[in-house]
Amino acid sequence: MKRNSVRDFVSVASIFNVQNMLILTNTRKSGYLRFCKLPRGPTLTYKIVDFTLRKDVIASQKKPISSPDLYLRAPLVVMKSFNEKVEGDEEHQYDQNELQTTMWQGLFPSIDVRNLKLLKMKRVVLLKLNTDTGNIDFRHYAIRVRPVGVSKPIRRLVTRKRIPDLGNLTNIDEMFDDGGMSSGASDGEEDQMDTSRHVDTSNEDFSTAKSAIRLSELGPRMTIKLHRIQEGLLGGIRLYG
Repeated sequence: MKRNSVRDFVSVASIFNVQNMLILTNTRKSGYLRFCKLPRGPTLTYKIVDFTLRKDVIASQKKPISSPDLYLRAPLVVMKSFNEKVEGDEEHQYDQNELQTTMWQGLFPSIDVRNLKLLKMKRVVLLKLNTDTGNIDFRHYAIRVRPVGVSKPIRRLVTRKRIPDLGNLTNIDEMFDDGGMSSGASDGEEDQMDTSRHVDTSNEDFSTAKSAIRLSELGPRMTIKLHRIQEGLLGGIRLYG
């Protein structure tokens, strides 16, 4: 069976409006992630220090989140410490960090932060630069929003995706009994107490004026380190490394 080359993908990328390419390779020394801007570069090459597959991240969770609309909208991209110097690697530090920031933010569709509605945010991608080692931690989370300042039965009701079946109930109070509203809301007390995760949702389409943000990891999980920057597509003048 004929194998497609990188040139084949590049030649059809513009037809499908593909602007970036991620290539995973494995050698005897290490695994590498090459991040290419199409069609002419630049190319960032990262050494993969450590990784965990998405299926293993999900398998480690007691109650993994699963929702068909998670990937219908672009994630919020958060980049931490990319405006700081890496210890012992000051040469072109600000230039390379600025390029990395531009490349990773450009990997996902842009979001108008001024008109951002929390209810529409389903995912967040976090890249954190460790200024001591130069390693970058890549994490991918689902965003959950929980109402606070209400009783547990009310919280269970407003966080349900479907209206419960009321046909067998004789009194409205039965709907709030543990037997009639059995649901996995055991983490509600922690949401109430941890005020650092509270946000004002009075201007959004939420049932309460204050809600708590909770993140559930989706995977994959990676720790990578910048190895090389090349001016062109998978080649050209070496700008770093």
